[in-house]
Amino acid sequence: MNWEDELEEFRTYLRLERGLTVNSVKAYSNDIMKLVAFMEENGGVVSPESVTAEMFRDFICWLGKNGISPRTQARILSGVRSFYKNLIVAETSTDPEKTDTKAVDKQENRAYIDVQEILPRVSADEAAVLRQLESGKQPVDRMIDETQLPAGRVLSALTLLEVKGFVKRLPARYYELAKK
Repeated sequence: MNWEDELEEFRTYLRLERGLTVNSVKAYSNDIMKLVAFMEENGGVVSPESVTAEMFRDFICWLGKNGISPRTQARILSGVRSFYKNLIVAETSTDPEKTDTKAVDKQENRAYIDVQEILPRVSADEAAVLRQLESGKQPVDRMIDETQLPAGRVLSALTLLEVKGFVKRLPARYYELAKK
């Protein structure tokens, strides 16, 4: 497993499954390349699966020492987290022993609305927001960062989705998918 191959798979996932724009995909790629650059500066690049928690802590410190603001650090870490989530999902889906589907994971047993079913009926902005909420409840700020849409468009999409009954507003500016 090497960075170049895994990063290319991640880019494909972002374009095809998450429907992100070219600029968004580049931003995610740049975030991962910051991690690789950090490792090059600190003893050499290891494979993606060999990165340890200690290396991540050092990476966060490195970002701060390089003048990257806390908000941008959070966005970078969010991108790196998405990369590793995709890496784990890709590994699991190619391993037949790990593809057992538990009853709670089956489509008919989901407690929340099926995003894929409603995507054709919503705007592009609403679809981007819904895709963000597929992984669970999210704060508005994270959705703005992840979708790379202007705040007003994300808030507008959330309002429309709430009116349509597809999302639910939670305390502290969090949203989640509505229950079936």
